[in-house]
Amino acid sequence: MTALNFQSNEKTPHTSLPWLPLAANLNWQALVARRHERAAISGSDNDGDGLAAWQSEVGMLAKDLKHRADEFAAIADKAYRGQTKGLVEVHSAMQWAQNSTAVFLGVKFAARWSAPGAIEIADLRVNITASSFELEGFGHHSGIRKRYSVQLSLFDDVVPEQSIWSASSVGRLTATFHKVKAGKWPRLAKGKERSKHQVGAWLDMQERWADDLNKAGTSADKAKPSPETPGPEKAQKAETGSQASSGKREKGQRVHTPWRKSILRQWKRLPRRVRDVLPFALVIAGVLTFITAVYRGLSPEQRRVTMTSHDIAGRHEARMREPVAAESSIDGEQEDVSHQNRQAQEAEADGT
Repeated sequence: MTALNFQSNEKTPHTSLPWLPLAANLNWQALVARRHERAAISGSDNDGDGLAAWQSEVGMLAKDLKHRADEFAAIADKAYRGQTKGLVEVHSAMQWAQNSTAVFLGVKFAARWSAPGAIEIADLRVNITASSFELEGFGHHSGIRKRYSVQLSLFDDVVPEQSIWSASSVGRLTATFHKVKAGKWPRLAKGKERSKHQVGAWLDMQERWADDLNKAGTSADKAKPSPETPGPEKAQKAETGSQASSGKREKGQRVHTPWRKSILRQWKRLPRRVRDVLPFALVIAGVLTFITAVYRGLSPEQRRVTMTSHDIAGRHEARMREPVAAESSIDGEQEDVSHQNRQAQEAEADGT
């Protein structure tokens, strides 16, 4: 095996250690360290070189290797920047759910959960810390290379060592975060500001862990200390009332059937504008359909009666308007006559 010569440009004052640069260049640091320890213990080298020669030689080689390692890292950074420069950055869409001890996160490599995205992701990097989740990967969609990323600050702390992630299916990724404190999170992100990512509810996981989450919320409410310590009778009454109220809640809890779940999923996938306009459009369409059905259900005789009643109503309205028009015309004629009489009287007065 041919070794590359990575010796330093500086001149080495001791040339009696030819194997030392070769060992350093071949990444045999353990061998060099062991040889150095033996020389330090003995106080002098068997070849006649002292401890100072070892220190000088190893120091220069370490400095040279560090310099070349920095150059290699700079080349890698430059190549990475060249590949990622000018790429379209996509903030991946997410869905989440939770139970009392964990948070479940689904990531799709697309801007929206309902939109198509990248199928294969290269150079995928995932970082889970106690307070954040970060993701970065590169993929192609519609012939364009894009950079998919997630920058998420979690609502509360998690345990990174017990949190896992995996590529669940084509174009998707799932992650599970273990909560430090058991309980219910009001939201996924720490801040209340609008996120760059589309964040939705993971309905299947929510329905799966609904009972566990409700129990956790109930136990947390019971664990809260009361401002005043009630007496035995009051405590018994409060316990009886809480049991009755919990029984009512369990009895009146809505059960979602599979077809209802499917309809809810499809409804949430619709755009917001469509969801706002669709109920009014359905009401108008229902009214028109009802009127059409009623009219078609009438017999020919009933249809003639209906049309005749409409004609009679129209004629009656026209007749009601005629006296008003006649009165207005009479008033106009009377005003004209009075005006003419005034002009005649004024003319006679002028002649006199």
